[in-house]
Amino acid sequence: TQYLRLRVDSGGCYGFSYMLDMTEEPESDDVVIDRNGAKMVIDTVSLPLVRGATIDWQDRLIGQAFLVVANPQSSGGCGCGSSFEIKMD
Repeated sequence: TQYLRLRVDSGGCYGFSYMLDMTEEPESDDVVIDRNGAKMVIDTVSLPLVRGATIDWQDRLIGQAFLVVANPQSSGGCGCGSSFEIKMD
């Protein structure tokens, strides 16, 4: 089984970066999400930073990839969509 892995790393233009890749096995601290047979894993540290986010497959001139297209936990991000800043309440 292949899983799409979403994790958040520190760094990037706005402080945090989305990292998306494929994995075959969930880690012990992963939350597994299954939506209509599509399986995704997110570690428990990254989960609060992307809770409620929308991930979509994008086909662009520069390539094809899964991208975070909306994140209610973010107050802004870079133009390419790979880094973001956390919304401070």
